[in-house]
Amino acid sequence: MNFLDIFGKKTEKDQFAALVLREFRRRKWPRALKYDTVNFSLSTGESSTIFLQNQFQSWKIAKPEAKNLAINDLVVSAFENLALEKEDKTFEAKRSRIWPTVRNRTYVENLWMFDGLNLGPAHYRGTNISFCEGFSIILTVNDTHNITICNHQTFVGWAKTFEEVLPIARQNLREQKRVWFDRHAEGFYFAETGDYFDSSLPLMTDAFSQLDLDGEPIALIPTRETLLVAGSGDITSLNAMCDIAIKLYEKDSRQVSLLPIVLKNGEWKPFVDASATYDRLSYLRQQNTILDYADQKVTLEEYFQQTGRDVFVAGVGAVSLEESKKTFLRATLLDGVPSLLPDVDILAVANATTEEIIIRYFKDVMSVMGPMPLEPNTYPRRYVFDGQLTDTQWEKLKIEFSLVEGFQDKLSKASPA
Repeated sequence: MNFLDIFGKKTEKDQFAALVLREFRRRKWPRALKYDTVNFSLSTGESSTIFLQNQFQSWKIAKPEAKNLAINDLVVSAFENLALEKEDKTFEAKRSRIWPTVRNRTYVENLWMFDGLNLGPAHYRGTNISFCEGFSIILTVNDTHNITICNHQTFVGWAKTFEEVLPIARQNLREQKRVWFDRHAEGFYFAETGDYFDSSLPLMTDAFSQLDLDGEPIALIPTRETLLVAGSGDITSLNAMCDIAIKLYEKDSRQVSLLPIVLKNGEWKPFVDASATYDRLSYLRQQNTILDYADQKVTLEEYFQQTGRDVFVAGVGAVSLEESKKTFLRATLLDGVPSLLPDVDILAVANATTEEIIIRYFKDVMSVMGPMPLEPNTYPRRYVFDGQLTDTQWEKLKIEFSLVEGFQDKLSKASPA
């Protein structure tokens, strides 16, 4: 009997879920099981839910001989969680297993909106801090087969605040985390120990002092399992590191970020240098912004579909000019359409009456439109446009503010992209 004989014409996600359910039943899971196709999750009884997306991605890209391992890891983790329910959940019992980890800030700050959680932003408020602009530091309980994120209820149960626990978690990381770097053939260093905490290595700044680097350490954290680092003076290795980071990011199901960071005077900061020397790093920084906004757009749209809010979530794209070699982040403002606008370089402003389109700098549009409120409880930031572009505002943008160099306005009938 082949695969299709078993599953018929189910989607690949449904096929994966069926395999997971079969493994749960084979191991005699003691509670009721229910697969939720809409949220792609599995209810395992007594308010316990497993979201399948991450493990599905691992299963999907795994070699045939390793696919069963992806399913096994998920089921073993669930059984461990079941056993943990009987464990002492007090802070002192968990104290030595609490570690900090670095995750993508967009993921962390929009987690409350994910399908099926229904928890609201308060559930994660006060449970993380931003790090180098595009990252967040969260706390996790690191068990043998399972890493559990500490949320609001966790800290309430411990009668502790995030700020009180963070120093303890960082000390645990320093004492327990294996620090191991290897040198890639292309000259940069990489850490990939398999414990899912190599993304936390920037929290151990002294770990980078052992590396033979030309200049300041510049790091990339493409996945939860991998950190790459090269010296600011070694451009060849930096460029090779960028290329590898993109490949790792694209193929991994547990992505973190393509945002470059640099260690300056003992403190990590976002790496920002617009010179041609670092054009690959600038490209990654820009691509990361596009990816973060794309992920946020999907999350917001799915959430608004559930809540019935009718608003356009504008996308972000990059526009490059050959002559000046400049690249701009671009979005569209549609007259008459309530929108959430991203923070970009330029806006294509479309007039609903005349169907004209003008290209203006974002800052100029904001100065004419007046202060727009920020959409609360989401990252990256978005501005709430009520859909009203007055004739006065349009004429002012059209006449008083200069066209972005290298672009042309469309002053005839056109349809905005």
